[in-house]
Amino acid sequence: TVSDRSSNIVLTPNHRSDSMADPTLWIILLAVMIVGKEAAQAIGLTAGGPAQEAGRVPAAYTHLHIPDNHYEDYLEEEEEEEMTSRPDVGPQPFCDYDPCGVDQVPCSELQKASPCMCPGLSSEDEVPDSPRLTGLGRITASSAFVHWCEPASVVDSYRLVYQALGSAHANQSSSGPLQAQARTYTLQSLESSTRYWVCILALNQAGESSPDPGDGHHSSPMGSGPCLTFTTAMSSGRALAISLPLVLAAAALLGAGAFLLWRRGRGRRGEARLRPGTEFGLQNPTFSRDEKVGELPK
Repeated sequence: TVSDRSSNIVLTPNHRSDSMADPTLWIILLAVMIVGKEAAQAIGLTAGGPAQEAGRVPAAYTHLHIPDNHYEDYLEEEEEEEMTSRPDVGPQPFCDYDPCGVDQVPCSELQKASPCMCPGLSSEDEVPDSPRLTGLGRITASSAFVHWCEPASVVDSYRLVYQALGSAHANQSSSGPLQAQARTYTLQSLESSTRYWVCILALNQAGESSPDPGDGHHSSPMGSGPCLTFTTAMSSGRALAISLPLVLAAAALLGAGAFLLWRRGRGRRGEARLRPGTEFGLQNPTFSRDEKVGELPK
């Protein structure tokens, strides 16, 4: 090593006098020895350096061992914090939406006001299901009030079709397009005392719902299908035309009965006058046949 070499330097008598005479050389040699020793220590070239280096553990590779149960405790604490910090959100309630309600606000508008769930609807690319006619309101001689419920489909508008039954020349009539929020309609200009068939149809971009199968003139049970049948009331003129002959006939019967009773009573009075032993003329109530003349009545 450098230190060994520097320690084995032998100075001859000739050189000893020169070196002793020059202090600068001693300073240089001392500096070289110091620098060489420090360099040897830095690069591990000292005696016994490799052995010491083998037993040395670098600080960069030192690690701590954490037990598994401590890690599980940490996870449990973390989950508890999340559960306490997270609000308890349950299932959303259903929207206050009535598919049969008149002037019902659309369910999408109700969702904007407060979080809620709307009834399931089919896609707007599918033909809507048939609505349900829930019943008929006031039926007159020329009108009928119709009420229905919307289907579980996307609906853009409604249409009512109706036709008089029992007439070969009756044509099918239509109400025209009705708004998607509509649930009622009044049929007008109907014939009195006539049986009608009526159906409600739903429309969207994909098409129009269909009425009952078959010939279309069969009604479903009340509130279960899109079609119903009904009969209009009798008009006042027709009712009068039907009732007037009955009234006249009843009056004639009453008149005939009264005449017969009068004639029978008159006949009895005539028979009483013509009975044998009766005298004609008026009798004096103050005189009796059994009383004698000159006697006072008892």
